[in-house]
Amino acid sequence: MTHPFSNLAFDHIVYIGAGQGDELNQLAKSLTAKHWNVVDASENNVQKLNEVKESLQEQGVSIEVQQKVVASSAEKATWYNYNLAEFNGLHKATELKALFPGLKLMSSESVTPTPLEELLDNLNVTGDNNLLVIDLPAQGLELAKALSETPYKRVFNFMCVGSQAETLFESSNTAAELKSWLLENGYHTRNEEVDDPDFPKLHFVLSQAERKLANELKQAQEQIEQANAERDQANAELEHANEAMHKRTEWAQNLQAKLEKSSAEKRSLLERANKAEKRSSELEKQLQSDAAQARERAEALQAQVEKANVELSNANEEKQKQAEWAHSLQAKLDQALAEKDKLAERAETVEARNSELQKKLEAAEKYNEQLAKLNERMDSMFEQQRLQLEQATNALGRHITQTSSQQVTELKARLSLERTFGKSLINLNENDSNLSEVTAVTLTQQLEDNSYDLIIEFGAGKSTEFLANAIINNHSPNQQLENKSGSNDFEASDFDLPQHVLSFEHDKKQFNSVKQRIEQHNLQNLVDLKYAPLIPVSQSQELFYDCERALTNVSSVLDGRDAKVLILINSSASQKQPSYPASVPTLLNSLSAFSLDVVISYKTSSEKTIEDWQQLISERGLEFENKGSRDMCFLRINS
Repeated sequence: MTHPFSNLAFDHIVYIGAGQGDELNQLAKSLTAKHWNVVDASENNVQKLNEVKESLQEQGVSIEVQQKVVASSAEKATWYNYNLAEFNGLHKATELKALFPGLKLMSSESVTPTPLEELLDNLNVTGDNNLLVIDLPAQGLELAKALSETPYKRVFNFMCVGSQAETLFESSNTAAELKSWLLENGYHTRNEEVDDPDFPKLHFVLSQAERKLANELKQAQEQIEQANAERDQANAELEHANEAMHKRTEWAQNLQAKLEKSSAEKRSLLERANKAEKRSSELEKQLQSDAAQARERAEALQAQVEKANVELSNANEEKQKQAEWAHSLQAKLDQALAEKDKLAERAETVEARNSELQKKLEAAEKYNEQLAKLNERMDSMFEQQRLQLEQATNALGRHITQTSSQQVTELKARLSLERTFGKSLINLNENDSNLSEVTAVTLTQQLEDNSYDLIIEFGAGKSTEFLANAIINNHSPNQQLENKSGSNDFEASDFDLPQHVLSFEHDKKQFNSVKQRIEQHNLQNLVDLKYAPLIPVSQSQELFYDCERALTNVSSVLDGRDAKVLILINSSASQKQPSYPASVPTLLNSLSAFSLDVVISYKTSSEKTIEDWQQLISERGLEFENKGSRDMCFLRINS
């Protein structure tokens, strides 16, 4: 029997109650996962599981095995050991003995279980593309409830839970009770057949509404974190600006202090110069007075000498006395002349000192002028910096205003797609992509919010792969859709389910390239790719896809249903472009009886074309609504 989840590729599979590994081997062959975590309470079982682990690792499977007794809480409990080890556990067997009459209780012991949430914390499971397998029939509902009370409910969107048809253990629940509880708590099941009626395994998937709520909560949390980061960055920039302003203020204060110190030194030099000038004036007056006195004394001495000579010539007996007296007068004259020389030297020294002081005064005045010029230059520099800062701030504001809107839209689109598709998201930014990320987000939202009977695409390319992956991301493909791409015509059974893309491509080279990629990624059970060369539309010269017969067959298949069709009209990668104004009239000729959601890139339509379409729809008496945005036209017809 094919496993219900065999078509999915999980990031993480956690398998609790794996036994001796028989079931693990089967699951590893049926399911695909990047990593497995296998848990069992029995030491003997863990030894067997490690042998299976080595075998699987040789096949390239990433897997870990650990021994844990898992329960909803860490409260001490009793572990029961039976002669049939597969029924060992935390719940004592009751009615199980009716199925296995030879079942005997061998021993019991007290254990402290590991809570389910603690186990999952240690495994570090993230994202939402994960599967939880609980193969403990007596604990299925208990652990499912424990999971729902943790943040891991939306981490494990897929669950496989083993249960029991009847109550075979103490304080346990039946499969019917488990199913009822899960359905009430946001899960749905595909009601697969069970291979063991006594111990059935039920497969559940978290509903789309619950997933959407989880994504919205995660997105809100990310927006809060982003806002906090932006606030912290703004605070850091403000702190940096304050610090820079503080440093400039300190620098200005230091410069002001230097200016004040220079002014004080200048005043001190001026005072010293004034004092020196006053002292020089006093010394000059004193020197002039001393010189005058010396001249007067010299003149008086000269008169005395002349008088003595006269007296000497008149009296010889007084010659010696007069000679000594003359010698004494000569000594006094020499002393007076020496004092005169000293006073002259002092006058020269004062003049030299005055000259030096004058030079210092001139240097101080020149330094003061330089400081004044420096102060004016600094004021000019501050003013220039202020003007430059204002200009840079205004330019930055204009740049942010002009570019932020489009960048935010594209960034939000990319983040939304990455959260929805994870690593399975194809690259829509390549040059050959015919689908923008903003349009891709709109298509994803429409597929999540609506149940379409069919998706029709004009112009195959990256958009074709994206639509197929979007269907896989929203639903597990039904086996009824397999091997449908090989048929050339539609049959009524082809469209029983909405997970199907009908794609038309007129360029043979592009057709073969897309077909090859679809087959490489095993998407042919979801995509019906048709080669539709361009042909004239009615009697006009306009060329459009040769799709009339295919659309007529679609109308026949959907006849009598309240059908809803999503239509994507892409720009063509080839040089020969179809006539896009003919697209909506062609669709209405075959599908006007159904609800149509038409998404058209503005690259393929003008405002005049859209107005013509709306007038045509109105003339045919059909209801419509234009829900377009700046990036695309979105016509909703008959909704």
